[in-house]
Amino acid sequence: MIGELLRLIAHRGPYKGSCEGLTPVLHDLPSAIPFAIVAAHVLLFPDSAERLASGAITTYSITPDAIERLH
Repeated sequence: MIGELLRLIAHRGPYKGSCEGLTPVLHDLPSAIPFAIVAAHVLLFPDSAERLASGAITTYSITPDAIERLH
């Protein structure tokens, strides 16, 4: 996780040429607080990572039923 964070900060690998739009920490330092809390939680309880990620995705993702209704 720390390695991935370093790649993100250095704009290397998949982050090359990227620009953070949701939480621009350099312009809004308090926006780093939720990230820090989640990162600490995952570091303390690694088994929770999958549950946290799937829960977040389920909250905002479109369902197959919604896609069908749009058709």
